Amino acid sequence: MAAVNTCFKKSYTLEEVKECYEWFQQRMDKLPPSLEMPAAHIPDLHRTVQRMIKVLQRQMNERGTYNGQFAVLEQMRVILQKEYQL
Repeated sequence: MAAVNTCFKKSYTLEEVKECYEWFQQRMDKLPPSLEMPAAHIPDLHRTVQRMIKVLQRQMNERGTYNGQFAVLEQMRVILQKEYQL
C-alpha cells in the first residue's frame, strides 16, 4: 500500500481559503524575511506569499477545491504561528 500524504486534503472550502488569505493579509508586514520548512527553504517569504496569494485569488471559486498551493500556505501559517507567534 502506498503512503498517504496527510498534509494535503482533497479539497478545501472557500471559507478555509478566505480565512487563510485574511490571516496572511493582516500579517504581511510582520513576516520574517525567510522561512525554513521541513522540505524547503524560502529565502524571500514576503514575495513568495504575495505570489502564492495572487495565484490563489485567481483560483477562488464557489467549488471549493484548492489543494497543493493552499496546503503549502497552510503549512507556512502553522510554522509562523508556532515559531514566530504570528
